[in-house]
Amino acid sequence: MIRLDCYDAPEHEVSDFFDRFASGALNTNEYRMALAGSSYVSEIRFKLNLGTLQ
Repeated sequence: MIRLDCYDAPEHEVSDFFDRFASGALNTNEYRMALAGSSYVSEIRFKLNLGTLQ
């Protein structure tokens, strides 16, 4: 799980960035092949948590 916790951050900008990262991170052949060949990784998931400290 790749999780990003953001507090008091600009939600729209952070969401857009994280969506782009999550959709493109596994598009690299090198990463995709390494993960497919690993017996330690069964899946990759992305999660974004937006919140406030107040």
